[in-house]
Amino acid sequence: MDGDPGSVRNGIIEKLSNKASLNQQVFDNTFSVFGNLKEILHEMSSEIDDTLEEAGKEARIEYRDRGKFEAQLQIADDILIFSMHSNIFEFNREHIIWQNSYVQQARENSYCGMINIYNFLSDSFKFNRNADEGYLDDVKLGSAEASHIFGTGGTGCPIGGGPDHVGIGDNDLAGGGFLGSCRSDEASCGNGS
Repeated sequence: MDGDPGSVRNGIIEKLSNKASLNQQVFDNTFSVFGNLKEILHEMSSEIDDTLEEAGKEARIEYRDRGKFEAQLQIADDILIFSMHSNIFEFNREHIIWQNSYVQQARENSYCGMINIYNFLSDSFKFNRNADEGYLDDVKLGSAEASHIFGTGGTGCPIGGGPDHVGIGDNDLAGGGFLGSCRSDEASCGNGS
């Protein structure tokens, strides 16, 4: 841009438009993955519960859909809460993810959606014990063109107060590298590096 007010204005509009489009693509990607996750949880819980019932086991597994952005899975005395964040984020510049070649290829690859998985004891909810701690595992889904997955884990958090801190560890749920890719047009997942 050369300082011409029209050129500056057009540049700003283009950047805003590109970022809004990117955010929407990443959100749509994350929302689609979350919808698939909810379907799998529902089917899996029903199948396992039927099997347990047929075997005469008293353990139960129960799925509850809590709206567009949340689902619960109760397994005996544990409750897993799956929660999709409605915003899109960019990884902090100091984060180790910036060392990954996929993210280095294009800045757009540093944007991600987030699905948090909280693990609590069911009695914490039953008896309204808001100070009880649970565990937070979160999954970052990035990229507008493909569902690249980066997983972390193991942050303790109280029920009532949210996470003690929001951060990302370097545990990789995708296996091997920092990112694993699951493209919607591919049947298999692998390392994206």
